This record gives sequence, C-alpha cells and structure tokens, in this order.
Amino acid sequence: MAFPLGFAVAPPVGAAASRQRGAAAAVSRLRSSAFARPVRLGRASPPCPASGGGGSTTTSLLGALYKFTRPHTIRGTILGAISGATRAVLESRAPIDWRLLPVAALGVVALLCGNAFIVGINQIYDVNIDVINKPFLPIAAGELSIPVAWAFILGSAVSGLAIVKTYFSNLILGLYSLGLVVGALYSTPGTRLKRFPIAAAATIACVRGFLLNFGVYHATMAALGVPFVWSPPITFLAVFMTIYAVVIALAKDLPDVAGDVQYGVSTFASRLGLDPSDAGSVKRFYNRDVWGLFYAEYALFPFV
Repeated sequence: MAFPLGFAVAPPVGAAASRQRGAAAAVSRLRSSAFARPVRLGRASPPCPASGGGGSTTTSLLGALYKFTRPHTIRGTILGAISGATRAVLESRAPIDWRLLPVAALGVVALLCGNAFIVGINQIYDVNIDVINKPFLPIAAGELSIPVAWAFILGSAVSGLAIVKTYFSNLILGLYSLGLVVGALYSTPGTRLKRFPIAAAATIACVRGFLLNFGVYHATMAALGVPFVWSPPITFLAVFMTIYAVVIALAKDLPDVAGDVQYGVSTFASRLGLDPSDAGSVKRFYNRDVWGLFYAEYALFPFV
C-alpha cells in the first residue's frame, strides 16, 4: 500500500493489533520499573540468567551498549576528528609534539561521549516509535533497561564535559556544551525538535556539520600554538558538511515513516510519503550510500 502525500496509517487489526498492544504494554512496564530486568517487547520476559552466567550477562550488556551508541555515528565522529586534526597539523606546518597525542585521544573520547549522550537520549524518548521502526535497537528489543540507559548517557555527558573542561579552552567547552544541549532538545519532550522537519535538520546540521568540524580544527590549532584562521579548506569542510548533514537529517527518516506517522512526528519523509515495500531499499541506500559518502568525504579532506 502506498502512502500518498498527507497520508494516515490505518489502525492495525487482528493479530497485528494484539502484537502492538503487547509491545506498548511492555514499553510501559519497562519505563515504570526503575530497576527491572530488560523486557523483551511484545514477548514473555526472558528467564533470569542461570548461576555462573555472569560472563555471558556482561558480554550481552556490553554488546547492547555498543548497539546503543549507534556504531555508524561513532565511525563518523572518529573520522571527523581524525580528518580535522590532520588537516590542522598539515596547515600549521608546526613540528608535531608527540606529547599531545594523549590529549588528542582524550578529545576523541570526549566526542564519543557526546555522541553517546545524543543518540542515547533519542532512543530513550523514542522507544515507542523504535518498537515499530527500529525493533533491533537495544531498548526497543528489551536488551537494555531504561535506568541503565539513563545511567550510561548521563555518565557519558559528565565524563565528556570533565575531559573538555580539563584539557581544552573555554571556547571549546562552550561549543561542546552547546552540542549537548542542542542534541537533547532534539529528543526531549517539551521541545522535541525532531517533530519539525526544518528544526530537526538545523539541529543535526549544527552539531554534526558545524560544531564538530570547527571545534576539532580550532582545538588542534590551539594545542599546536597556532592562531586560528578560517582557511579555504576548513571553510569548505564546515560549509559542505553542514549542508550534507541536512541530507543525513532528511534521509534518516525515510525508512521510519510508519512509526513516525503513528506517533504524530512530522518528518520530511512522513509528509512526502513512502511505499512500505520500498523501506528495505531505502534503508540500504541510507546506511550504505549516504553514510558511505559521508565517510569518504572525511577520508579525502586532509588531502584537499
């Protein structure tokens, strides 16, 4: 069935309705229980781990946390950090002080902490939608409880802020804090900027397009003792990646039309309409082509 412009999804019937009610009930239980075991949404709760299975439980938790951080965004953040820092070193022509490598590594850790906070808070507040759109995500799949998710993202935010405050300038601390706030406003109730296509695209463009690239380049130049100057290459990167981040913001919702429409999230994709039979090919296009090009751009940038 095609979704025309301005479509609405018909309420599910029969077995589908039963499964959806079961999933919704599971989400409610998951949220209301502060220290409950993760619930497999729409299914019976898994049995308690047998005695002596602590290693397996730890491995499962680590695997769930890894999925929780959305690995494709981690790769983009790491590539962006390496690309921007490499470009700054090449442009500065200053001798490399290898003693700065631990600080650079801590900077990457701080970026990954910020990344984890932003994608994590989105999954916490979007769990109902993810049950439909992304049932493989750890909270939606019952692999990770919401209290553990909250502890992880808050710990990530505090750790990232502590690193940036200790090792970087007040300007970088301000930019980092702004990124966390904007990323939270994208998902949290009350603001929930993701409901508005233009605001959602601007949010992602700001964080992943401008703040990441400018912040990494500026911090590297400061560490090298070189005054910051808007060189043509970094200007091109900041502008191009900001525009491309808008493409990511628009494309990421293409496979998620069903859940977004059902929960009243007005995305570009839900307004345009999408045939559900195309969801698989659209998802492959987003994961392989959109993000693949994103990675390639960062890989090539130091040599531009």
